[in-house]
Amino acid sequence: MVTCLWRVVQCVHCQEPHPKGQLKKHVDEICKKVQLPCPLKCGTLVPREKISNHSIIDCPQTIIDCPFAEMGCNTKVIISSDYLSIHTPDASF
Repeated sequence: MVTCLWRVVQCVHCQEPHPKGQLKKHVDEICKKVQLPCPLKCGTLVPREKISNHSIIDCPQTIIDCPFAEMGCNTKVIISSDYLSIHTPDASF
């Protein structure tokens, strides 16, 4: 039995209606609610709409400037690593 590809179905992620024949493209490329693995490989699944924010702010794998960059330090560190405390051992943040 062949079903019509133009019948409207709901996306299981965002609940928006889409033609059945276009649902795969919506889920694979467009749907903002689809959970994707963090691009920085922290192991977290993040909704597509929040990937940018997660990668810049929330991800423990985010690379940041040394807190003393304004004073001339060019070192970059991963937030979750112990390197920041090793790099700036006497600093209190």
